[in-house]
Amino acid sequence: MELQTRKVISPLLLASNDASMLSPSTIRGDTAPRCLGVLETVSSVLMFAWQHPSGASSELLDRLIEALDVGAISFLSKVLSTAVEWDSKDKAVGGMKSRTACFRLLTCLFGIALTDETAIGMRRLMDAVDADSYSYNTSRQQKGPHNIVEAVLGSLQVASSNARKALMGQLSLGPHYQTALLDMLEAAVLATGSMCGSSVAPGGGEGTLIKGVSSNATSALFVLFCPCFALVLPLFLMPII
Repeated sequence: MELQTRKVISPLLLASNDASMLSPSTIRGDTAPRCLGVLETVSSVLMFAWQHPSGASSELLDRLIEALDVGAISFLSKVLSTAVEWDSKDKAVGGMKSRTACFRLLTCLFGIALTDETAIGMRRLMDAVDADSYSYNTSRQQKGPHNIVEAVLGSLQVASSNARKALMGQLSLGPHYQTALLDMLEAAVLATGSMCGSSVAPGGGEGTLIKGVSSNATSALFVLFCPCFALVLPLFLMPII
């Protein structure tokens, strides 16, 4: 809570929003960008605030706007635009870790915006996403993603495809690679969920997943769809053609 009240999110993001912070770290050895530690810190602070809301209802909105005001969306887009050598045992792990941190932060941004009853947070967030989309059209390859949402979905596709290969023994690059891959897959799924309307904080008890449904009905839906999910999961992990 002390970190939230002192507004550490904006100075951390400002310090990392520099071209040099996107270059590979010479200390870690896994080609992770220098901004990885900052991304992980900011996402942890926001995630804790979202999981354990306290004080005025506007505090979460304040943290969201604080992040958006310093260009969080454009910064995350730059990180997600960095190339990853997916078939390299030594060079892919750092890129996957940075994407995982980006996805966790995006999960918080969209999830917190959904919990804001004033709708101010969602308007500000979508304005930032729309403004950032112009940079994809003007300064990035046209055949790639056109906004940060497409960038997340593209990474989710790659992660699910590689995870399927790893599960079937077609991709064996060591436990460090596989752990980073599965972490990225989980984070990408959570980010996609928040973008699609889930305001449930991962690991927390607050939020809304299904509006207007009683707890008994929700439990019934969970029991109903668990077997269906088990059948669909192998199809989800198949590469999208």
